[in-house]
Amino acid sequence: MGDGGKWVCDPYRLKSRLDCLVYSVGSDGDFGFEVDMKKTMPHCEIHTFDQNQYSCPNGICIFHQITFGNGIHPSGSKNWTTIIQELNHTQRKIDILKIDIEDVIYHRIKLFQIQELFDNVFFFFFSSSKRFAYNQAA
Repeated sequence: MGDGGKWVCDPYRLKSRLDCLVYSVGSDGDFGFEVDMKKTMPHCEIHTFDQNQYSCPNGICIFHQITFGNGIHPSGSKNWTTIIQELNHTQRKIDILKIDIEDVIYHRIKLFQIQELFDNVFFFFFSSSKRFAYNQAA
């Protein structure tokens, strides 16, 4: 399953997870990843986050206009803990976390506080135009 040349390997490992949860950060209005994910894993709940306002295709995902940060900087931002609490996902595992952002936003990545999510993420994918990181838990 791909998004402009980005791939999620073996998403079928999640078939047995009835409460599959996918977070997709940075869409820029392109919902190709979400559409492919929904076709492959229709039981997954998909949440897409972007700082600009877009609309997910019907029945594919739930869109959230959010600026990531530490809640103070940048102004009006939210951190992961706040977002997860607001979505009532504190007791759920994030099965796939896809982050695809531009370099300008990359410089704020420390504010994302991704480290706090690692214990609760099965598959992590991060990409900006010049950087790439991947982690898959066993």
